[in-house]
Amino acid sequence: MGAGRSGAQTDLAPEALDRPPVAAPTSKIAVGAITVVLSTSQEVDNFAAGLVQGLMADGRANGVAVFMVQEDHVMVQRNLGMIGPDTRFTADGLSGLFDTIAAMQLVEHGKLTTNADIGTVLGEAAPRGISVEQILTRQAGDPALLEQGIEKISGMKIEDYIAKEIAGPLGMKATAWRDGRLETTMTDLSHLATALANDGAFENGRILQSDTIVLLEATHAAPDPALPGRAYGFAELRRNGWRGLQRDGRTDEFAFRLRRRARREAWLYPARARPDGGVVLARAGSWPVRQIAACRAPQQKPQRATRSPLRRGRGA
Repeated sequence: MGAGRSGAQTDLAPEALDRPPVAAPTSKIAVGAITVVLSTSQEVDNFAAGLVQGLMADGRANGVAVFMVQEDHVMVQRNLGMIGPDTRFTADGLSGLFDTIAAMQLVEHGKLTTNADIGTVLGEAAPRGISVEQILTRQAGDPALLEQGIEKISGMKIEDYIAKEIAGPLGMKATAWRDGRLETTMTDLSHLATALANDGAFENGRILQSDTIVLLEATHAAPDPALPGRAYGFAELRRNGWRGLQRDGRTDEFAFRLRRRARREAWLYPARARPDGGVVLARAGSWPVRQIAACRAPQQKPQRATRSPLRRGRGA
């Protein structure tokens, strides 16, 4: 017989018979750790979950809720304890932001100019020497004057104007004034944040044109060009080369903060109430989102009232 393969039967495919034998491994091969890459939304959601639990852990807050929105949608929603997306809470400190948006709507429609004297806007005999811009940037004048000016121009009570021109188009069905105080929910405020992040629009509703949003967010007053100043309705932040805008609010039960960075980025700074009346801020880091965070303070023993419960508080 000539040289050739054995005629024994085999289960191997014919082409496999031509391959050289492979020896079994005799030692372990070291393999480095495999990096798991999370999406931005996963990173933000994981961080928010841990942050909410951390704020609840020491008992200083009996509820925390966080909404983060990016452009035209909610990116992260987290809540724990005695506050949820539809829990009503008093947000007096944000009423000034609604006033700012209302004023910018009138500017957009050519019914108001920011350099106008508030006395002239109110139809008074003599100017007051205080411009609308100075009120919008908190440089001079009582914010209540801006509300009066909006009422004078629109012919509507400020609560009715905001309900029709801001809350209505944004679908903020739970937002209303009760006994002179602004009440809202995290869901409603996420609609407002989405509109600010999305060039003035939320779903099919619009409160401002994109050019007006740019005007609102520009720096209009600053003690020095190198120092943080004021936009319309927001305090300006400048740190390590970036610029951000912030609005805070605080009531007896809730602390909240709306913070965003330019170019559609934001920093997340949830606030929690403290028995001594202070506010502890937890630094969260930089994320490409805009956010609103609110938390409910723990129940306290009744104390003697120091101010009227109907007084409207205002944030930065």
